Amino acid sequence: MELSISLVVEGYPADLARCLDSLLLHAGKHPIEILAVDNDADEQTSRLLRQAAAQHAAITVFRADHRLGEGAARNVTVRAARGEAVLLLDTGVEAQGDYIAPILSALQDLGIGAVGRWGARSSDMREFYDSEEQAVDAIDGYCLALRRQRFSELGLLDERYRFYRMLDFNLCFSLRSAGLAQRRLPELPVMMH
Repeated sequence: MELSISLVVEGYPADLARCLDSLLLHAGKHPIEILAVDNDADEQTSRLLRQAAAQHAAITVFRADHRLGEGAARNVTVRAARGEAVLLLDTGVEAQGDYIAPILSALQDLGIGAVGRWGARSSDMREFYDSEEQAVDAIDGYCLALRRQRFSELGLLDERYRFYRMLDFNLCFSLRSAGLAQRRLPELPVMMH
């Protein structure tokens, strides 16, 4: 298994359908698994997710009986992941080409902690701004990939984070503390809706 894709699903059925369709379409011959937490989503979204899983063996759904925070929901998928790399992805992201090869290629550099399409920089580690540079201080959680072994080395995501926004930066800071760099992949063929 090359890539485990982690989705936290809470609603937005149109986004979810587009995301899943694009991930499957552009996976090509890369072996992937899509691990989705139905995080107390509305009925329409839950039904769509169940139907997609019934049609595609690559999709596994974990149903939360109550709303989990982002850290806890992501950890459900990380624990189940079998891929060489794990991609934390927002359901508002659409793949528009081979998104897997660039991620796996970038992660071959063992000095890299995380890669992704969008990143941020800071001069004081208190205020951040979006960056167009490749070398960034943190990768945005909309599309953040790392080698699965990093979770064994650093531990799982901090479950005290109920919202994704600082969870992604916290993960990147842990990677950075371990001496690993974060790299933005500006040519990664994905877009955010």
